Amino acid sequence: AAAPVLAGLAGRLEWPSDLAVRDGATVIVVDSNRSLVARAPFRRLIGERAHMLWSALGRTYLAFCPHEEREAILTVLAASRDEADRAARRREWVEAWIAETRDAGYAMRDPRHTGPMKEWMRPQSAIAVPVMRGQNVVGCLNCVWPADTLTRSEIERRVVPRLRRAATAT
Repeated sequence: AAAPVLAGLAGRLEWPSDLAVRDGATVIVVDSNRSLVARAPFRRLIGERAHMLWSALGRTYLAFCPHEEREAILTVLAASRDEADRAARRREWVEAWIAETRDAGYAMRDPRHTGPMKEWMRPQSAIAVPVMRGQNVVGCLNCVWPADTLTRSEIERRVVPRLRRAATAT
């Protein structure tokens, strides 16, 4: 169902977009327009997991899912042996970016998080918006671009409105 929406984004944005859904304490990419975007540095991404605390997709999911679901996810992450997951124990930090994300209506990837393209030399940024059905997040839609090409205000002006329209259409 998302393929036509992702294809439409490929024609309106010069960078790739992915659709992810929750899978346990992560989100997993289930569709992408990377094969349609000339500037996509990394083509194979379907099935890739994005981190809940550090990726734009995960942060968006956590910020917009119901409180009880968020608490369950954070409990699992806080108990994890993985250092990146255990950052969920820093509740003030988590609550701060959740509030910021909810206020903005989108999440940005933490700049310390490299994502699945870490072997690609040019640093990447990402932004994501929720795909909502009522009060539930059914997925998250992102856009990934080279970090040195756009400012946050340019992203808010050029990318966020297109992602929001696509999320509504998905």
